[in-house]
Amino acid sequence: MKKAFFEAAFVVLGVVLALLANEWRQSAHNKAEARAALSSIREELEANRQSVKQSRDYHAQKLKVTTRGEEDSALDVREFSKGFIFPASVSRSAWDTASEPGALANMPFARVRTLSQLYDQQAAYQRQVTANSNILYRTLFENGIDGIRKNPEGLATMHAALSYRETQLLQSYSDFLD
Repeated sequence: MKKAFFEAAFVVLGVVLALLANEWRQSAHNKAEARAALSSIREELEANRQSVKQSRDYHAQKLKVTTRGEEDSALDVREFSKGFIFPASVSRSAWDTASEPGALANMPFARVRTLSQLYDQQAAYQRQVTANSNILYRTLFENGIDGIRKNPEGLATMHAALSYRETQLLQSYSDFLD
């Protein structure tokens, strides 16, 4: 009877140890997956930051062009080498990929919340770019290029709004990445 009891205890101990080892292995895998996801997100945000910085610099420069105050003068389209607006190309694929397998569940909640807010900020920026693009295309379609050239105030408003939103994004990128 004692022998059977010890054999059963060893079997139970073996099962418990195997379960603990499996749990440890799974936990290590989950942590490694979370680290890899965070690394990809950081790379993506750094690339986004560079793109937004270029756009912010362009919009700040073009804001000076559109607000220089020359009365009754149309804008020279040659001054807009990258277009009337030059929106940043921002990506969210690393964030979306990390969300799918649940890698975010293995990151601290505060970090995930900060990242979520940052990506929401990017989405708001993209919505603003879309709205501005629609206005520009509608103006071009209805009034031709002169509809934009002869309305520097409207273009200045777009540049100011985009530059402001880009400055906010750059601050959020720096807060997270630096």
